[in-house]
Parts: sequence; structure tokens; C-alpha cells
Amino acid sequence: MLTLKTAASALIGAAVVTALSPLVGCDLLEARGSGVTSFTVMNYNVENLFDDVSDGTEFRGFDPAHDDWDTRSYHAKLDNIAAVVEAAVSGGPDVLALQEIENPRALQTLAEEYLGRFGYEEVVMVQVPGIAFNVALLSRFPVRRVASHRLRPDPPARLRNILEVELAVEYQRLIVFVNHWKSKYGGGGELTEPLRIAAAELLRLRLFELLSEDPETHIIVLGDLNLSYDEYRRVEKAYQTALIPKSASYPEEYHRSSLFVTDEVERAGIRGDKVVLYSPWKSAPERGSYVYQQSWYTIDHMLFSPAMLRPDGLELESFSVVKEEFMLNRFGEPLRWDSATRSGFSDHLPLLARVRKH
Repeated sequence: MLTLKTAASALIGAAVVTALSPLVGCDLLEARGSGVTSFTVMNYNVENLFDDVSDGTEFRGFDPAHDDWDTRSYHAKLDNIAAVVEAAVSGGPDVLALQEIENPRALQTLAEEYLGRFGYEEVVMVQVPGIAFNVALLSRFPVRRVASHRLRPDPPARLRNILEVELAVEYQRLIVFVNHWKSKYGGGGELTEPLRIAAAELLRLRLFELLSEDPETHIIVLGDLNLSYDEYRRVEKAYQTALIPKSASYPEEYHRSSLFVTDEVERAGIRGDKVVLYSPWKSAPERGSYVYQQSWYTIDHMLFSPAMLRPDGLELESFSVVKEEFMLNRFGEPLRWDSATRSGFSDHLPLLARVRKH
């Protein structure tokens, strides 16, 4: 039986108060894969993984008490998620970040019954009460600590927590942040952007703290951020966005709330009061991981700290979108789950990074 690890933290006022709980039995010297030269990290928004128990957090169409969603549908969905994970990397990625998991039960079933053969000894989720979509992390590497960051007091539209997990990769420390920011549903981009900015500001504060303490910290920010890396340019700078390209022109007051992204390795890091992370999207051959109204968007992300971009320690080797033919519809777009036929996968395609260990 795998055991879910949990911890908690909060943002109170303008300060981050983080309870980072050491996890028993996770010594840096006992990390998996002594001598491993590379490993893989995958991010996947699985779209609506609800279990088969009616407990009040279900979306319409996924409540076993009122809808056609049942045990058979639940397990068909789990089986299809596992097929995508295995197609991405033979034997499964070493680190797997997930979004849109209803609760620990759904995650535990996925990890044990459908991904158990991949050897994920670490399963992490910090469930937010009353929220259907939670984020999670599965890892073959030991987990050293877990924190869950959230806004306090809660904004009018409650936001999902940001999960922080520190992994021991042999003698290296890798910190992974798993995110699922507010969607544009319920008002469109401009009206909902302040909620994404609130999540970005919360994450920015923690990143600023970590990188100020040690600029060589290996960090990967993962997840469905519900906006493209070049969102600020897409909206023609009409309003502030949660992600802003460092090369764009923008008001100085954006520095302390938005996260900045760059495709130039030497520009990543803390730049004054800005936090700048490397995004590989601009140089990726794929147009995106998500389609809306027949247009591709880069709303799923892998963002890297400066230490991940140098040929020592842990270094980003490659980035790609997992785009196997069976995961696509006849238009070449993500083949969404269809409850009527109990087939399909997700409206998102997974992202995959290969990291070299020096």
C-alpha cells in the first residue's frame, strides 16, 4: 500500500508562511538510481478524473448518484491515463505531475492499480477541502519534504493550492512545483486574469525566497497555468497577465506580481525584483498542448530555474509534447474523454522533459 504524503502552508497578507515538514526515511544518500545519467519528468492534465463515489465534489456528468458515471467508466478512464503515461516513456517517467484529480482515493487507485508496475514509491497530494480538482506528484525519487501553498484569506473564487515537493536525485536536490491556475471559464481572459496573477504572485514569492537563498537551486515549475507563455503579447498588452515575456515592454509595477519567462538561457534568474524562468515553448516544434476553437495554445508549462540550464548538476536536455497518434482525433487534436463511449483521454496533451545528471 502506497502512502500519500501531505503537508500544509499558507499565504497570510503579503508574507509566505510555509510549514515544510521533513519526511521520515528520506535521506539524500538513499536516492534512487545511483549512477543514473538522465531521468524524465512528465506533466499531464488528465481532465476530470473523478472516482466512483458520490461525495459532493463532482462536476455535472461525473456524479455516480445522478449521472452515467459509474465504476466501469472510472476504471476505463484510469486505464486510458495509464496508456498515455506508458506511451510517453517506456516504463513510465521518473517524475509524474498530474492535474484534475478529484481526491486521494482516485490518485491512490491510479498509482497502485494502474501505474503500480512503474515503481512509484512516492505519491503526494494535499487535498483542498471542497475543491474537485487537485494536483499530485508521483516519483521514483525519494521525497524529502512537501508544502502546499495557498492564498489566505481565500479570494472570492477559491484557488487551487500550489504543491511544492523536494526530491532527492542522488546527491542533488530538485524542487518541483505543481500548479493548476484558474481557467478563463466564467468571464473570459481579462476578467479572470487577476486570479491567475494571484497564483503567480504566490509562486513568485516562494521562488524569490529560494533563489535568493541559493541561486543554484534546481527548480521545475509544472502544470496547467491556463495561459500561454506569450499571453501578454496575445492580448496586445491590454492588461497585466500572470506570465510576461521578459523581452516585452511592461509597467514596473508588474515586477512583484507576475512571473517572467524567457527563451534565452542567460536571462533566467532573479533580475532586480523580477523572477525570470526559462520556458522552452518558443523553440519547441509543437504549436501547443491544448486546442480551443481550432487554435493551439501553450497553457501547459514546464519552467526552469537557471541551475537547470547549465552543464553541471541537473541540466535540461530536451522538452517535447507527447503526441502519439492514438491520443489524437481525426483533426490531429487531443482526443477528449467521451463518457458515452467510455473512450478518449484528455483535452490536454502531456509535456515531457529529459534531464541530464552530471
